[in-house]
Amino acid sequence: MDQACAFGPGRLTLLTFDGETVDVKPLQKVGGDGVHVVVADLGAGKDTVRILDDLQRAYPTPRSDADRELHALLGENNSAVVDAAIVAIESGDAPGLGFVYQMAQRGFDEIAGVACPSQLGERGSPKLHEVLRCEKLKRAACGGKGVGSQGDGSVQFVCDGATRAAEVRAILKEEFGLADAMTIVIPPSTSA
Repeated sequence: MDQACAFGPGRLTLLTFDGETVDVKPLQKVGGDGVHVVVADLGAGKDTVRILDDLQRAYPTPRSDADRELHALLGENNSAVVDAAIVAIESGDAPGLGFVYQMAQRGFDEIAGVACPSQLGERGSPKLHEVLRCEKLKRAACGGKGVGSQGDGSVQFVCDGATRAAEVRAILKEEFGLADAMTIVIPPSTSA
């Protein structure tokens, strides 16, 4: 993380972990209006230790089809999601980034949810999914997903600009009582 911070404020930095190796690469461009992401604490709680313990049971060697699917989700599928997100960010495509969010969430629900059903998926994280299913939020945001190890901890929404981000924050407050939502803005840039 220190390496990413060294590139300065307002810079998106891609960190790639492969065993003991860490590759740090700043994104060269943030297109369009920049990136507007609304983040909210769901106030519902989750057990991160349980989530990570359950997911780690599939490692280092998969013992079942479910384990192999989890390896693919957290490996090559995750890499493809990150690549698609970078393309959307660099081109300023908020709807495209929102679609990437939705695909990432669906994969996590369908595959990681099997590995940790008490904390993940529709049944294990009901508050997260209640918020993600909200029709008003679907109209205001480009897409949403859980944060970090998922579960009922926090939610994030990609928005097409500051006006939509304010609308998403208002809906989160009015519909769900989530008054402390915040908008993170990565400003547009054209080069390093």
